[in-house]
Amino acid sequence: MRLFICSVLGIFFYYCILFYVFFSEKEKRWAESQGQPIDVRWDQNTAFVDGYIPFLTMPLLIMILWGYGLWLHKSKTTRERIALLISIFPVGIVYFIFFIFISMQGYQP
Repeated sequence: MRLFICSVLGIFFYYCILFYVFFSEKEKRWAESQGQPIDVRWDQNTAFVDGYIPFLTMPLLIMILWGYGLWLHKSKTTRERIALLISIFPVGIVYFIFFIFISMQGYQP
């Protein structure tokens, strides 16, 4: 249980720091490119967001797969395994929405 709590706290702080750096840098870059044409600004924004997507999405995917792997390994009955396999779909949908949300931060209209 102690390892679990330390892992959750580590993940929480990782994402807090990453989100703070991501959004503060994004806004700073957007403000610095104020006088440039909008196409150039969107290209810079898209390149910046594309650089951060792996740092935001891959650790979460690894944690989800690791957690489900542990749960499936520790489940004792077929009923538990079926419930876990069914629960993968809503979690996958939420992950996909998160991925799309992050990807759309650099969307160029």
